[in-house]
Amino acid sequence: MRLRLLLRKLTISAPQMRVLTQRPWYVRLAPYFLVALASAGVTAGWYAWSGAAGNKTKQQLEQELAESKLKLQQLYDEHAQLERTARTATSQIDMEQAARSRLTQEMKTLEADNARLREELAFFERSISANQAVLGLTLSGARIQVVQEGVYQLRVMVAQSGKINANFNGQLQLHVTGQQNGKTVQLILPEPIQNSATAAAGLTGKTTGYAVSPASAYQLNFRHYQRLEIYFALPANLQLKTVQAKVFDGKTIRLTQQVSL
Repeated sequence: MRLRLLLRKLTISAPQMRVLTQRPWYVRLAPYFLVALASAGVTAGWYAWSGAAGNKTKQQLEQELAESKLKLQQLYDEHAQLERTARTATSQIDMEQAARSRLTQEMKTLEADNARLREELAFFERSISANQAVLGLTLSGARIQVVQEGVYQLRVMVAQSGKINANFNGQLQLHVTGQQNGKTVQLILPEPIQNSATAAAGLTGKTTGYAVSPASAYQLNFRHYQRLEIYFALPANLQLKTVQAKVFDGKTIRLTQQVSL
């Protein structure tokens, strides 16, 4: 048995063997050292690149922030300039509107003065041509216009011509006819208007923008002529039809005339 084992070891059927050469330790560690060195280089390069990129981004942000601040300041300046321009334009518009309103009012005043002068001229022409022995009363330029709902304005000139020895003292009355709730209504101004018609209209002597004239505004006291401007109120649901003006000397009617509406 032992002989068989000995022969097997000495023959071709014996197991194969490898002979390795022993290398130094620094040779065996060289690949690992190269790998570590490459990794360190990559890491150092990445840190350097990231640092440079980070510094560049911060500079860009600072530059963009500065540019944004500059643009914002420019917008503030433009906004302030626009506000100044708008205020100037608004002021100019207000001045133009005020001037236009003033001119319109002056034109209305001039037109009224012109109408009054024409009426006075007509009166003096009649006075010159009238019979000096006859005393006569006239109503000139009588007209009524609506100034607001329920409030009317009467403008009229009362004059006397001929031989004048004394002042005329009397009163003007207005006899108003209208339709209210399908019925004919007659009013006399000034007395009843203070109690009935004014109360019915909800007006107690003053309306928005216009004061209702008192009874004293209807009184006449003049030598040659007297101009009257009277405001009176009527119920809002009264449809005005006719107005008749009467001049009283005491209780005597001296003149009756229809007034244009």
